[in-house]
Amino acid sequence: MRFKKAVGIVRLIRVKNCLLMGLAVIVGYLIASRGSLEHGVAAAGFFAAFTLTAATMALNDYRDVKIDEVNEPLRPIPSGVVSPREALTATFLLASTGIALAAFINIFSLLIAVLALLLMVYYNLWGKRTGFPGNIAVSACVAVPFIFGGAMNGRITGLIAIFSSMAFTSNLGREVIKGIADVEGDKMADVKTLPILLGARRSAAIASTFILTSVGLSIVPLLTKAVSTIYLLFISAADAGFIWSAYHIVRKPNSSEAKIVKNQILIWMLLGLLGFLTGSAC
Repeated sequence: MRFKKAVGIVRLIRVKNCLLMGLAVIVGYLIASRGSLEHGVAAAGFFAAFTLTAATMALNDYRDVKIDEVNEPLRPIPSGVVSPREALTATFLLASTGIALAAFINIFSLLIAVLALLLMVYYNLWGKRTGFPGNIAVSACVAVPFIFGGAMNGRITGLIAIFSSMAFTSNLGREVIKGIADVEGDKMADVKTLPILLGARRSAAIASTFILTSVGLSIVPLLTKAVSTIYLLFISAADAGFIWSAYHIVRKPNSSEAKIVKNQILIWMLLGLLGFLTGSAC
């Protein structure tokens, strides 16, 4: 029973998303520090992002239990593996840990962490129901870890801004695609997503535009020679994946295809992140 509960908590916080945010912080930190790594600070930054993201995911599942009963009935709370009270407790503990770790680094990191947490809470309590503005809020939270990583060393560079913009636009496309996947549950909850307001086909075209914008931005670090050639290896694979996913969601803008594509995009984002990490560190 305890093992099942532990697995439920891991699924609740969506570890893959937490790892991506932690790695994004390390990328920003390495760029700002010009490849120098102070292990204690780096670890604090990584786990601050990890725990704050985990807190957001737990709160999201707590708030969305009715929607998940329709869209994702096997999620930990609607399936009964984790109780709503346990999810709320996890949210508080994880958020407190993340803020404490940010405070350990410096005042700038603490301020960014607090602002990011407030934005996450806004989205989960009110912003999600607004549809596209909520999508923007989520994507801003995905972009912030690069800025946070730079703040850990007191420097926000142009390269950090480019990587942050790429994360924002690619995730914004993914958020719109998630709306296509979740349209039935969102209708019941009166969530005004783009697919509900504009239809799936037009929303797929908008999502693809954001994704392809991220692909276009990925060329900038190469043109400015701000990254090493190993960046090209990872980013080419990521860009090919983004283009493939954008094509497929436009070709088949339906719920089942959207569920596949939104998971694919996480893989392409990870490849891109590895490109950011290796290309800026080498």
